[in-house]
Amino acid sequence: MRLGALIIAAIVVSEACLLAQEKPLGDVAREARAQKAQPSQPAKVLTNDDMNAGASGSPVAATDNPLSVVTKAADALKLDTSHRCREESSDIGDPGWARVSEVAGPGRIHFIEDEFRPPTTHGEIIVVDKDAYSRNGSAPWEKMKWDFRQAVFLENSMIPLELKFGYNDGDLKLIRTEVINGSKTYLYQSYVNTIEIDRTISIWIGVNDNLFRKAEMITLEKSGGTSWTESASCSYGLSLTIERPI
Repeated sequence: MRLGALIIAAIVVSEACLLAQEKPLGDVAREARAQKAQPSQPAKVLTNDDMNAGASGSPVAATDNPLSVVTKAADALKLDTSHRCREESSDIGDPGWARVSEVAGPGRIHFIEDEFRPPTTHGEIIVVDKDAYSRNGSAPWEKMKWDFRQAVFLENSMIPLELKFGYNDGDLKLIRTEVINGSKTYLYQSYVNTIEIDRTISIWIGVNDNLFRKAEMITLEKSGGTSWTESASCSYGLSLTIERPI
């Protein structure tokens, strides 16, 4: 499955288009859960279990409710002020689209989205405090009109799809412990089986800090026999700089 349009284009269109934006993967996605208001704290470098012990975030126990663990991870990612995330899709081995989002402090965001299938597109947005700038392809940067709805839309676009589905209690199961880039994680999975699709969603959450590390979603469309994969990963505590481009 490919996205109908770049998120970049959706943000710069009219208010009516913003309100009518179709949700990705609408066949199984439900409304994203309301985010909790919590004070933001700078993330610390996370490379192994010893370093993770000092991270902001509570350790996760194997007995914790998987839905609660994943919801808290999504909340923490939205509040974190020093990270980079990458999402991408592939269809039978061919690249589809990719998004990279960087946060370098409160109110400093760099968002990039590429569509690799023809017609290929490239778009970027930079937000510094209350100012926003965009460009498509290699065109010059332009300052955008920026309001609350656009800011919320971009914020939600930066959260991996796998964290935004409206999971119910029992949808997610703890599978096992795995080590991702030196950090101990719990792997949670959700299975969707409908008339149209078979889907497996895998989410890795840090054991020592409840931070999202990685996700993978594999979907098989039964009628056409086609399949596609979407994946995401995040790293924290990075030394990033985001400045106004003009």
